[in-house]
Amino acid sequence: MRPLGYITYFRNHRKRVLSVIFTIAICVMIIGQIDTIVSNVIQTQERDYEKYRYFTLVNIPEDESGIINDIHENEYTERIIRVSSFWLMLNTIGSQAEFRCFFISDRDMEYMLESMGIEIISGSLPEPGENQILINESLARAFSITTGDYLDYNNKKHNVKGLSKLYQVQGIMKGDNVTAFIGAKEPSQFLNNEYLVTFKPNNLEIVNDFLKSFDIDIWGMDENISFMENTFKNYNIVINLIIILTSILLSIVLGNLSYVHYLSRRQEFGILKAIGFNKK
Repeated sequence: MRPLGYITYFRNHRKRVLSVIFTIAICVMIIGQIDTIVSNVIQTQERDYEKYRYFTLVNIPEDESGIINDIHENEYTERIIRVSSFWLMLNTIGSQAEFRCFFISDRDMEYMLESMGIEIISGSLPEPGENQILINESLARAFSITTGDYLDYNNKKHNVKGLSKLYQVQGIMKGDNVTAFIGAKEPSQFLNNEYLVTFKPNNLEIVNDFLKSFDIDIWGMDENISFMENTFKNYNIVINLIIILTSILLSIVLGNLSYVHYLSRRQEFGILKAIGFNKK
C-alpha cells in the first residue's frame, strides 16, 4: 500500500490544513506590517534631517544680540534668518509623520527654497499673514492633499496635529526635504527667538562648530544624526521583541494544532497499521 500523498491528505483534511496555513499567514502579515510601518517612520525621519544639510536652527535669547552679530560676521556664515518653528504631525494607521514648519518672511522663503534647490510644482508661495501654508510633495502625496485644501487639528480628512488655526495649502514643493513654510507678516509671529543659520558651500561642520562655542540651543545635522541613531536603536529593540514573541506564539499554535491533530488520528493510525499501511 502506498503512503498517503500530500494532495490526498489536503483533500481529506482541508479545514485542518487551512487553519495551519491561516495561522502562519497571519503571523507573517503581522511581522511584515510592523516592518513596513517602521520603515516608513525611518524614511520620514531621514527625509526630515536632509534639510539640515542647508542650515542649522538656533535659539538665541533676546538679551544676546551680540551673538547674532558674531554669527553674522563669521566669514563662513552666509545668512542668519529670523524664523519661528513648530512641529507638525500627520497621523496615519500605525505611525506618525513628524516634521518642522517655519514661519518665515516671503523674501527669506524664496532664498531658502533657492538655496535648498526646491521647486514649487503646484500653486504658489503663501501670502504673508494670510494663513496659507507651503508643504512638501511627499506629504501631499501620502495624505492626498492638494492645493486649496485646508489643514487644521480638527480636519477629519487630513488629521494634522500642531496647527493652532485653519491653514490653506497654497503650494506644494518638489523634493524629499520634509518641511513646510508659512508666510510671516507681523513680528509677533516670531515667538521663539529662533534663527536659521545658512553657510557658504562645504562649510557646514565649520559653522556648526562655531555655533557650539556659544551657550545657545542648536539643532543641526549632528543633533539629528544622534537623535536618529537613538531612535533606530529603540525601534530595533521593539522589532526584535515583537518578532521573538510572534515566533514563540506561532510555535505554540502550530505545536498545539499538530498535537490535537495527532490525538484525533491515533485510532486511524492504528487501523492503517493493522491493514498494512507503512511509513515508506
